[in-house]
Amino acid sequence: MRHVRKSERRAARRHRLYARPRHHAAPAFQRQYPNVEITLLEGSNDAIQKALLSGGIDLAIAAFPRPLPGAVLEDYYLEHTVLCLSDGLLAQCGIDLDTHRGEIASGNLSSLRGCPFVLGSAEDIGGRIGRGLLRSSGVSPVSKATSENVETLLALCEQGVGACFCPENLLHTALSPEQLAHLHILPLCPEASYPICFGYLSRSYPWSVLSEFIRIAREQTA
Repeated sequence: MRHVRKSERRAARRHRLYARPRHHAAPAFQRQYPNVEITLLEGSNDAIQKALLSGGIDLAIAAFPRPLPGAVLEDYYLEHTVLCLSDGLLAQCGIDLDTHRGEIASGNLSSLRGCPFVLGSAEDIGGRIGRGLLRSSGVSPVSKATSENVETLLALCEQGVGACFCPENLLHTALSPEQLAHLHILPLCPEASYPICFGYLSRSYPWSVLSEFIRIAREQTA
């Protein structure tokens, strides 16, 4: 997730959800406001919310599963979690993807019982969604690696280390077309999607820089 930290210039800043927004707002913002410094920070969804409430950051762009007391939330976009598997991993595990594609799309991952995974942190919403789908499917995953960094997980997935749950919008920024060419990207059930919001403290002074960052970010996703 991404967030905006206070600085001497009252600078706006992006968030990383485990992910990045569908478009990068920072370059577009910098083109219009070249004298404003943006501090980019990363962390789990839970860590970002705590940083916002403590006043350590000015703007959080994150998933807020429930209202956050003391914070104002504004809708940004809907994030979709997908499941990624490499050609090599499917061959190694002997999985006929075409046979099971429909049930996987419905959220039933029981056909992947013998498949290794690289998993996101249980403290992050993407990690919780993936682990929840596996649990509800009766799958105790063989975990080859865990990380809060989705780009790291995608790199391992592309190399055939394990299957990976990933925000759909991150795929084309984290991996090259050549890397994507031997990955299978599977959509999941509606329960694997969640809204991304802008969040800021209700007591915060509504700086024009903050409002402009939100406006520009929305334009980049239009």
